[in-house]
Amino acid sequence: MDQQTKPSDERMWASIAHAVFFLNIVPQFTGLALVLTMGIWVFKRKASSYIGYQALQAFVFQAAVLLFALLVMSIAPAGFFLIMLAGSGYAIYGAYRCHQGMDFSYVGIGTFLSSLRPKQ
Repeated sequence: MDQQTKPSDERMWASIAHAVFFLNIVPQFTGLALVLTMGIWVFKRKASSYIGYQALQAFVFQAAVLLFALLVMSIAPAGFFLIMLAGSGYAIYGAYRCHQGMDFSYVGIGTFLSSLRPKQ
């Protein structure tokens, strides 16, 4: 399915799944992005495989970056913010690609999740 044929609501939900990563930068909201992204995956995956795949990727990426940032924070507290900022930039790029109706895969995560999908 190319960008012209993806409905705007599919593009919007897929974009939101990636973009909410930004919430992790604010200490009071750290982790909320995981809840929101999982909610999108749970409630929208059956309506659209595109939304489901993008939300699942975003969830795995957010969880991995958050875990890594927490580990780094124990060594260098400023590292948490820098890692979350870099992760946000990558997630915003994913949101942009989805908003344009293009496919997006995080390096490593997209390949791994694609290998788990049933062959059609």
